[in-house]
Amino acid sequence: MSGVLQGSVLGLILFVAYTADIKNIITSPFAMFVDGIKLYSNCANYRDLERDLQAIYDWIHGWLLPLNLNKCIILHLGNNNPKHVYFVDNLLLSCIDSHLQFVMD
Repeated sequence: MSGVLQGSVLGLILFVAYTADIKNIITSPFAMFVDGIKLYSNCANYRDLERDLQAIYDWIHGWLLPLNLNKCIILHLGNNNPKHVYFVDNLLLSCIDSHLQFVMD
């Protein structure tokens, strides 16, 4: 119905064009690469991070873009991390302890 073939030159250009205004709706630090967005924050700002996750979810639905919440994961770093849980649209996001766990799944 819509979309661009993954791996195409046009896909990258359209992703950049589509997501150019996302920086205006979030306050957490973030990184964008190819077709993904990574938000990161320290433990003290976990409420801001959850608000930003919901803002991105709402923004994506407003633009009718597909989002697979099963591929949205939380990676906790550090020995003293309280490992907060995060919800988007009342769905609990999966948590992992290692990036290798995500690659293996």
